[in-house]
Amino acid sequence: MKTVNPFYILGALFVVFLLLISQLSSAKSSLETAKTDYFVIQQMAEYTSDLKKNWASKKRNKTALLRLLNSAQLRDSTLDNKVKSDRIVITSKELGSKEATYLTNKLLNGTFTVLSFKLKRLDENTIDIKIEVKL
Repeated sequence: MKTVNPFYILGALFVVFLLLISQLSSAKSSLETAKTDYFVIQQMAEYTSDLKKNWASKKRNKTALLRLLNSAQLRDSTLDNKVKSDRIVITSKELGSKEATYLTNKLLNGTFTVLSFKLKRLDENTIDIKIEVKL
């Protein structure tokens, strides 16, 4: 019976050990990639949740819109507000250009859903405006 050289066994064990180390390092790198992907997805989920809170709250949108309409810049203007069940209609026959600019900037940059937006310039400083905003 022939005997197996112990160096062959040690060599085979060494090769197996090298294979295990390489697989461990590849598993470690894939784990790091998965971890960074998880954090990116978690941040995206938080961002989406914040957007959903801001856009979906009817009460919050209504109070923000009424606060905007009662602001100091628009207090002296002739705005008619008709509150319906699911929308607010803002109309004015003679609105100054500064007030119109302020109102449109706040509406379009805020978290409001504008259903219709009609502007008609009457003269150099006055504007006829009708805006429907969804609550």
